[in-house]
Amino acid sequence: MKNSEGILGGGPAGHPPHAEGQQPEGVLVQSARDRRVLDWIISQVGHQAIEEACCSLAGRRRTYPSNIAKVLGLSPPSSLELTPPDEALRHIADLKRLFSKSEK
Repeated sequence: MKNSEGILGGGPAGHPPHAEGQQPEGVLVQSARDRRVLDWIISQVGHQAIEEACCSLAGRRRTYPSNIAKVLGLSPPSSLELTPPDEALRHIADLKRLFSKSEK
């Protein structure tokens, strides 16, 4: 991996510019929880450590944020498992709009 921008640059976590659910250079973010965990890992160790962890995953383990955290010896706080209330309300509102459009 070239540099810290190579692994995470190009789009916000969870919103990759070129592949569904995959960050540039391989960090796999497939849910809002993955995005929160990745953001937390970045705040703890920075981009360079994530690059190195991606390169050192054993066997066929994929580069999900949870696997990267394990390689780095980190345990993300359980609070990251829960969707924050404001995010949940936005998601519910989006779903309501989607369903109201499909009923017409």
